[in-house]
Amino acid sequence: MTGVAPSCQTHGRFSARNCVRESDSSSWLTREDRESLLAPLSLPRCCFSPHHSETALENPPDTRRYPDTGGTGLAYAGPVTRLTRSESQARTRALLVETARTMFLRDGYGATSLEKVAEEAGFSKGAVYSNFSGKDELCLAVLDTIHEEVADAVLGSLTGADSLDDALETFDRWADARIGDPDWSALEAEFAARSRRDPQLRHALQARNARIRGLIAAALTRTCEEHGLRLPMAYGDAANALFSLGVGLGLQRSLDPELDVHVLSDMVRVIAGVPVPERTPG
Repeated sequence: MTGVAPSCQTHGRFSARNCVRESDSSSWLTREDRESLLAPLSLPRCCFSPHHSETALENPPDTRRYPDTGGTGLAYAGPVTRLTRSESQARTRALLVETARTMFLRDGYGATSLEKVAEEAGFSKGAVYSNFSGKDELCLAVLDTIHEEVADAVLGSLTGADSLDDALETFDRWADARIGDPDWSALEAEFAARSRRDPQLRHALQARNARIRGLIAAALTRTCEEHGLRLPMAYGDAANALFSLGVGLGLQRSLDPELDVHVLSDMVRVIAGVPVPERTPG
């Protein structure tokens, strides 16, 4: 095949129309076509390793599948959105937290090592330590994501309802689905027990629990104001009682899922001085 680049002669899957003539000035390819075909993307070494690095994530290769390659994925030069170093680190951190969340909930805190998390996420162990001081800090980040989701769901159920009963019914539906989740309850209990001999970890958990109580107090305040109710006790004290009741109920329901969650919403009614609806047992 004269006039065809040698590389094209040795790749049977490529047709002549995809190759650039070396000597024919009347080539059917435009200059832009030549540049596209002759400019393969140079992949960094780390892209061929099962363990990513944060540098690799800053410049992901632009890979596409083309019909003339029989479906084989090849890397071609193309527009790539570069991530800043902080964006790359945030992406790595989020992926590590998501992976650790799955493993902590599935296997428990004690059975999950940083090496396993790094391997599962596709990173080196060094990537974990560049984002977290150790397994405790990683687990705290996991619990933070869970608590944020729970807070958003609870606050969402109490906000904008037409009446207190409507708000509490919405809350009951969420509570029935989430309170007592065995994996979540077991992780909370295991991690709390670990803090018994670690003052620094205990302080971190205390601060998080205080924040949750504050969110509950704010939700109670707003709900009572919206519906013209007044509690006979401080909102902070009511929040502490409800939070403690919820934690205890969660642990019990992790063992006996049939336990009724209405006790939480009924306690709000009792504190607010409104009638508790009659319920059919079972």
